[in-house]
Amino acid sequence: MELEDLQKWMQESILQPSSVNISDAGQTINSTENFQVLERLNVYQRSYLGRLKECMKSQFSALSFALGESLFDMFSEEYLKSYPSGSYTLNNLGDSFVQYLENSRPDKDKKEKEDWPDFIIELARFEWALNRIFDMVSADSIDVYTNEGMHEFKLNDVLITFQSKFPICQYYKQYCQGTNPDLPFEKKEFSLLVRKDYKLGLFIIDELQYHFLNNLITFGNVETCIENVSSIMDATPELLRDSWNKWKNIWLEQGLLQELNLVE
Repeated sequence: MELEDLQKWMQESILQPSSVNISDAGQTINSTENFQVLERLNVYQRSYLGRLKECMKSQFSALSFALGESLFDMFSEEYLKSYPSGSYTLNNLGDSFVQYLENSRPDKDKKEKEDWPDFIIELARFEWALNRIFDMVSADSIDVYTNEGMHEFKLNDVLITFQSKFPICQYYKQYCQGTNPDLPFEKKEFSLLVRKDYKLGLFIIDELQYHFLNNLITFGNVETCIENVSSIMDATPELLRDSWNKWKNIWLEQGLLQELNLVE
């Protein structure tokens, strides 16, 4: 058997024990005085899957708490069978977990959807965003020009804005604080994840701030943000200019903005 075929067979045997052919196993693995072929293979099956499930639990710890350990383990094991690890690092292990949860939700093909799968999927997406932001590479801060056309600020580009049907950020923060939160009721939430000096900040923001920040990321111009946001939200340009003057001080403190010396 070629090395590539052997590796593929070993991976399938570990991730899908029910698919193991005893005859094939006997030709590939030798038995010992103390262990038969399948017993030796089972050692690898248990330890490898156990390690991957522990990694999944680490990457989605709040989701594991919300689902309960046994149900989360079941989801993890089925996910690993459908999306076996193909990377040298386990940092990417949960890369397709949100997609797996979306594809396996029990009401996938029904017109009327249940609420709880939405919460589970949103929480998984939020936790995966937390994992990603730690590894995001800062290409360059985003230049921000004010309404006077002055280049006064730079915007931290290691940030993710998040909109959810449920209060996901609030739930996650309560979980991290050890308050054992109950599953929340539906309530729209907007939040922000930002990394500065390898420290992570989680902030709940309002809808105006959410749209303003997304426009600031895209255009880097305060006046353009004001024009665009006022056209989609019930907010006048005057209100948004006043809000910007308040928000910029908060965002400077939170690490979103960096103030520069005025340059024409």
